[in-house]
Amino acid sequence: MYFLSDLYDRYAYLLEVPGFSRAERKYFQRIHDGQGTPVEMEEALRCLMDMMQRYYQQPVVLLLDEYDIPVQQAWGHGFYEDCIAFMRNFLSAALKTNPSLDFAVLTGVLRIAKESIFSGLNIETLQN
Repeated sequence: MYFLSDLYDRYAYLLEVPGFSRAERKYFQRIHDGQGTPVEMEEALRCLMDMMQRYYQQPVVLLLDEYDIPVQQAWGHGFYEDCIAFMRNFLSAALKTNPSLDFAVLTGVLRIAKESIFSGLNIETLQN
């Protein structure tokens, strides 16, 4: 949650841009303030990418380094299954059929096949 709040803080200037609806601004503010629902948090990266694509008029390039750190921390603190479920939905929303995405690069050290975080994605398509 804090990561998303910090991420949204970097793009707070989007709140000042005309062209985004009041609902989009409220959603943005909830994520920014750490008040989003679990479903809103799962969609937060995709929604931010959508707003950025409309603002810059170009598809988004997503660079996500060490995506697996939250999974490793969850394992050590007893909420691994919840974290895997969240990450699967979070990354699927951002990467699968996202018209705002040009391409993405994700790095990490966990074996993704074992973790099944990307089970809903077509990895071959992501690699092309």
